[in-house]
Amino acid sequence: MSNPDFVMLAKSMHVHALRVENPAELPQKMKEFMEYDNSKPVLMECVVEPNEHVFPMVCRISLHCAAGTHRLFILPGSRWKGTSSADLASESQ
Repeated sequence: MSNPDFVMLAKSMHVHALRVENPAELPQKMKEFMEYDNSKPVLMECVVEPNEHVFPMVCRISLHCAAGTHRLFILPGSRWKGTSSADLASESQ
């Protein structure tokens, strides 16, 4: 099983997307990511070695495990800050 092309998938949904394939690209891509104008969502895919540990290590997704993990990825000042998983689910429907 292999992952989809997340950048292509994001762009198909009108999301600004970046891919970092080696450490030398990271400073420039991170600058581009942080300076993005927020006219639409932005995704940055960072390709890592298959056996590299990526933190936070998130367990296999079950309802119990997934509850609250969105808080790991929400930036300060975001309109989602402090929103519960149930609220996010109901708003996305």
